Amino acid sequence: MGLHTSPAKNQTPEQQQQDEMACYSSVKQNSDFDPMAALMAQHQPPFGPPPMLGQTPTQNQAQPQPQQQTGQQSQPKNEMQQKLDGFKKGFSACMESKNYVVK
Repeated sequence: MGLHTSPAKNQTPEQQQQDEMACYSSVKQNSDFDPMAALMAQHQPPFGPPPMLGQTPTQNQAQPQPQQQTGQQSQPKNEMQQKLDGFKKGFSACMESKNYVVK
């Protein structure tokens, strides 16, 4: 997630792991967003048949398509970034309440 937690009260690595898991689970439930699942979903290969070789569109037909895809992809990306930012804030607040420094 891009966050680093450090114990502020000499918590053991085992305790830190338990606290991180508890905060992750709590924020996931409260926000209805799981960053790990969202990340995995982003990296799944697209479904459908592979492109047929020898059936490439002409140059004029191919140009508008990437522009449309870019517009369609930027909206979900922005939405996911907002959800991730909210998740990070919640996770940080939870860990700080358990005496960790979060950066």
